[in-house]
Amino acid sequence: MDGPTKISAFILFIGVLVFVHELGHFLAAKLFGVKVLKFSLGFGPPLLQFTRGETTYQIAAVPLGGYVRMHGDDPTQSEEERAADPDRARSFNNAPISHRAVIALAGPAFNLVFPIICFFAYFLLGPKVYAPVVGIVDPSRPAAASALEPGDRVLEVAGTSVYSFDRMREVVSRHPGEAIELVVDRDGERVRTTVVPDEAPDQNLFGEPIARGVIGVHLNAFGNRLGVADQGRSPPGVQTGDAILAVDQEHIDSWSGLRSALRRRAGMEAKLRIARPDPRRLGDVLSAEAPAPFELSLVVPEDGEPASLGWAPGSQFVRTVAEGGPADRAGIRAGDQVWAVDGHRTINFASFAGRILEAEGEAIEVELRRDGEAVAFRFDPEAISCVHENTKKPTTEQQLGFGRRLVSDGAPCADLARAQWADAAWHSSAPVPIEEAELSIAEAFMSSVRETGGVIYNTLRGIFKLFTNEVSVENVGGPVRLFQLASQAAELGLLVYLGILASVSVNLGLVNLLPIPVFDGGHLLLLLIEAIKRKPLSVRTREYANLFGLMFIISLFVLAMRNDILALDAF
Repeated sequence: MDGPTKISAFILFIGVLVFVHELGHFLAAKLFGVKVLKFSLGFGPPLLQFTRGETTYQIAAVPLGGYVRMHGDDPTQSEEERAADPDRARSFNNAPISHRAVIALAGPAFNLVFPIICFFAYFLLGPKVYAPVVGIVDPSRPAAASALEPGDRVLEVAGTSVYSFDRMREVVSRHPGEAIELVVDRDGERVRTTVVPDEAPDQNLFGEPIARGVIGVHLNAFGNRLGVADQGRSPPGVQTGDAILAVDQEHIDSWSGLRSALRRRAGMEAKLRIARPDPRRLGDVLSAEAPAPFELSLVVPEDGEPASLGWAPGSQFVRTVAEGGPADRAGIRAGDQVWAVDGHRTINFASFAGRILEAEGEAIEVELRRDGEAVAFRFDPEAISCVHENTKKPTTEQQLGFGRRLVSDGAPCADLARAQWADAAWHSSAPVPIEEAELSIAEAFMSSVRETGGVIYNTLRGIFKLFTNEVSVENVGGPVRLFQLASQAAELGLLVYLGILASVSVNLGLVNLLPIPVFDGGHLLLLLIEAIKRKPLSVRTREYANLFGLMFIISLFVLAMRNDILALDAF
């Protein structure tokens, strides 16, 4: 996206948010008969201006805000000046306190309602989602005990219809240790089953420990990359990490596809087209293929099973181990096949690592296969202090030591996740089913209300934690960060743009409700004091209040600009 397009996306982004906010004030003022003199999007000299009736509408040069100017909305106006006003009946300051409170509240309220419209449009337009289809089932998790199978399409969880794999996982996560009913579509037949999710430790948005429900279904089915589990049975020339591209010109993109192709050729000779990872591109897991695939002829075993050739799915095999890390100290080596953790069979590396992390730093027994033979080790994760992505505060995470490098104390937690995941195993997955979510109008509306409620809840908690120093002030961003956010959202398409717009609208609405003079919440606080005293505040009190509010806004702006500059420097 070029510069002018990014700037346009940013101006539209800001313009919509400001328009919604000021529209709330404008409509409330009109409702109560208060005279509106000017409705402005932006500050400074007008670029476009016209007058309709008693109100002048304009778009001004500086797009970072806006205002609705009402007759009599002057905090320095004395009681004598108010009494002498010939249009006093339509003055803002002469309106009842309840009317003025509604007018002040209407702007933030519109910002909090607007996300429902954004999310409603998002869900009705049919966002692209991962289909709620089971890829593989972890044999030691509740899903296996409840007889869920790969290929099952989950329709309902605990009475809630699910339209995506992420939504299914979200609903399951809310019921750790509780019996819930799942309704699945299996080859056109509706099947009901009850499952009790395991209770797994996790963190919320702010790094606080929580428990989530896990049933052990994975979105990603095994891909076409293999690992050599038994070198004695594997044909010469095949090694762990190889990807089977074709069997006798039949395209292969998944492990199930490989099994089917081999079964149809059981006892027969077949020619395999194989791609080998290029060691010069070790860091690029998904596209690390050699420029020229090679061909290999072999006789398919009588049962047609890859296991009879000594092969297993590649995502079960350790790719790299960081020297001196916990995995290295335990004795794990590259090429080992993950098998079990604390007696629980694991289906792939993600399941294996997840089980270790669930021990929350405690040493635990792990079992692997090395050239077909079982090997067991005592695994002791290493606790490190890293910087949480959202709070920008130190938190403790477990380093496992898989991957090419170790992460030191003080690094971002996101770096730790990347370091011990990217090259840790021979990750490979079959193509994931992606589809347009189809929701009814009622489902789209309820989903939009739920999403808006979640954003409001998390934003409120974030603001509270900002004032209690549980969230770093480094999270306060200004116009530069907002520009980056708006332009990136625009690049990702309309639906993402709507989602980000909704989230920022909530932030704008809640921040404006802070009880600080100049903000709408400050106006509400002064109106409350006026109601308690049963008389208007003195001019001097209002001037001091506005001065305090102005100083707060300037301080906030300076902080935001500092963070923006530091973020640009880091970028």
